[in-house]
Amino acid sequence: MQHLAHYLARQSGHPEHGAILADLLDALQQAHDNGDTLIRLNDEQQRAADALATTPLLTDDDRIAPLTRRGDRLWISRNYQQEARLAAMIRARLHDTVAPEADNLPTNGLREEQQNAVRLARSHRLTLINGGPGTGKTYTIARLIRAEQEAAPKIRIALAAPTGKAAKRMEESLAAAGIKNLPAQTLHRLLGIGMDGQARYHASRQLPYDIIIIDEASMLSLELAHALLAATAADTRLILLGDADQLAAVEPGAILHDLSHHPALQNHRITLKESQRFSTDSGIGQLAALLGDDENPGTRLLEALAPYKNDLPFTTEPPPPTEGEPVGGIRLQDAESDAPIHWYPIPDANLYRALIAPYLPYLAQLQDPDANPQDLLNTYDQYRILCAGHHGILGTRRINAALRQLHQRAQGADTSLNYYHGLPLMILENDHAQRLYNGDIGICLEGDNGLQLHLPDHEPVPLARLNPATLADAYALSIHKSQGSEYPHVALALDEYAERLLSRELLYTGITRSKGRLDIYASADALKTAADTPTRRNTGLAWHLEHPEA
Repeated sequence: MQHLAHYLARQSGHPEHGAILADLLDALQQAHDNGDTLIRLNDEQQRAADALATTPLLTDDDRIAPLTRRGDRLWISRNYQQEARLAAMIRARLHDTVAPEADNLPTNGLREEQQNAVRLARSHRLTLINGGPGTGKTYTIARLIRAEQEAAPKIRIALAAPTGKAAKRMEESLAAAGIKNLPAQTLHRLLGIGMDGQARYHASRQLPYDIIIIDEASMLSLELAHALLAATAADTRLILLGDADQLAAVEPGAILHDLSHHPALQNHRITLKESQRFSTDSGIGQLAALLGDDENPGTRLLEALAPYKNDLPFTTEPPPPTEGEPVGGIRLQDAESDAPIHWYPIPDANLYRALIAPYLPYLAQLQDPDANPQDLLNTYDQYRILCAGHHGILGTRRINAALRQLHQRAQGADTSLNYYHGLPLMILENDHAQRLYNGDIGICLEGDNGLQLHLPDHEPVPLARLNPATLADAYALSIHKSQGSEYPHVALALDEYAERLLSRELLYTGITRSKGRLDIYASADALKTAADTPTRRNTGLAWHLEHPEA
């Protein structure tokens, strides 16, 4: 930032302010990296901004400048303008109501809160439907779609989500609820955003839909939300589904959180509270509920976990071989336990053997030469390890390296091989030509033409056609990468090395990825730190909603 700051200062005719500008740009860059769209100025920074206010470098009004200040808030001007335009587009939608084309609101099989959600979505240009896992958001939307299609058979409805995984899950969930004629796609594909970052659809060429439904809206960044609203016609109904307690987007912004708490949208949002997956007294449901409470969540979380506390369920001595066991010396002693949660607070030498054990059915199935690739993918997807970060003994890098070695030894494979039969891989960069997208996950399988990557709903891709730099082992994923996914069995790994990453939203997101069993590998300190650290992003959307004249 130093070089840029001094360059801008020279270009503005005020080279003496280069150092001041550099300090402010450094603070803004750090804020950007933390997901903030602005900084709140302290006294020293306010004096620095005062010095810049007399130059073309900073504006307190409508002048064009690199930085924009309003009171004690300072933005990179691009963020300021996007938040201002986004707020204006949202405000415009709050004043319009829609008369349903037919009075055929579905009621049968819907709880009262779900009926209210359908009623809201049919009568407003902007609707937020919040709710945790299993609260029936997808089923509610399925009933809404059916009612809309019955009222207007030619109605144009678009389904989208921020990631490919979330879009696929949205489509599958709606299909299970009876809506099988609507494909879901990524928001990037919906907007036609190409490799150059330019969108096919925008304010001057808007999307041709009557209703647009976005799932996993907590993952919306400022930039993506701005692009979406700009491309959405004034008479199109926009419905945002999500869980405001989950992690926000990696990029700057906290759109769903901001809109879910702002009074201006009080009549445009509803929260579904009754979970059909987790009862309030179930283990996972109880943990999720505790994290939604601001009263000593860390202490209460540890109290709730105490009955599930375990030593690692492995012995250092190799157990006797059991029938069908593909990995010598690895067995899960409490596999038959009915407990939905297992907490292992003190990792020991058997940590990685413990983590790979739930993959044993997958490893065994790999040895069957007649195994169907789709069946193998389904078995692999029964379990996933989710980590807070990449570093430390409980980070993705160390876990993936250890499980790679255990897997290769189990198969008798050459441990020097980069790729081998059964290796799970994640795509790290979009490859539009091959229809591969960041976050897609598949498994390597040996075939007649060598190793190929098999992904859900995708033709096999020869490994030779993939860039190794865009691939990562996927025994363990980051919690961020798991958003939009669910698994019957989840191992949640929180390393104290990742303390700065630990947050209540991260923990909540990790816990609620499990549909059944949850294994937690974390110290009491790491869990308490996460539970007691809510994410508070500095954003300006709420401020702009309150200051339309700005």
